[in-house]
Amino acid sequence: MNKRISVTDKFGPLDEYNKELENNSLFIFPLELKWNGEYLGEMNKSNILSEFSSNGKNIWTLNFIDRNVMYITAISLLPCINDEILELFGFYKMGTHCVKYGNKLYILYKLEERDVLLEDNTNLVTNSCRNNIQKIIAMKSKLGWSKFEEFHIMLRWIPTLNDYVPIPLHENTVGNFKLHITQKLYLKWTGNQDNIDDIIFRNVLLSIKDKTGEVKSLIGNCFQLIGKIELCITRIEPELIYIINDIKKNIMKEC
Repeated sequence: MNKRISVTDKFGPLDEYNKELENNSLFIFPLELKWNGEYLGEMNKSNILSEFSSNGKNIWTLNFIDRNVMYITAISLLPCINDEILELFGFYKMGTHCVKYGNKLYILYKLEERDVLLEDNTNLVTNSCRNNIQKIIAMKSKLGWSKFEEFHIMLRWIPTLNDYVPIPLHENTVGNFKLHITQKLYLKWTGNQDNIDDIIFRNVLLSIKDKTGEVKSLIGNCFQLIGKIELCITRIEPELIYIINDIKKNIMKEC
């Protein structure tokens, strides 16, 4: 039987970048990144130009990226997969990549200039932003993401909307997990409404558009979504493909 190759055993664009740095004393430009959740390769200490904390975020300035990045440690690329899943549901995503540094995996989050954490900036939440927070709570509950905390929600300014949008961070679970959210937080963001998660999640599924911009039937949207999520997992970390079974089960309950 052939040994399964972990994604972190693969040679990535960062490995090639550092090889070029060793062989070439001339300045080379930062990598052109897609921020699509993929593994970049192994980082070394010389890649870190600076390291600091700001408003609860751990931040690196790296020589192969043209902006500061927020980072967390992880045991797999699941946070990257979950960030990509957001976009499939019609939400904005942070944009991620993963690197190996020492014996650990690190998730790198793309940062924009006006990014702030929800916990300290609830005054920035408009009605539209609140509606999106409700949708995120519903999606977390239905997909088996395990927690909702205000310090795990980033608010990102979108100029075309002239508004902030919420983006969940650090999602290390999916599948058979019960969403942990305090009653106080739940009532704060959703109000005292019965079956609000069911109603909101169903509306999210109904609003998903295909490549032509058209909305299919509910069951058509569910099958389309499951197929896209499966492709996403296979692209980022094939060893996690087993999680598609729980995701499929959770989504099809709504059809």
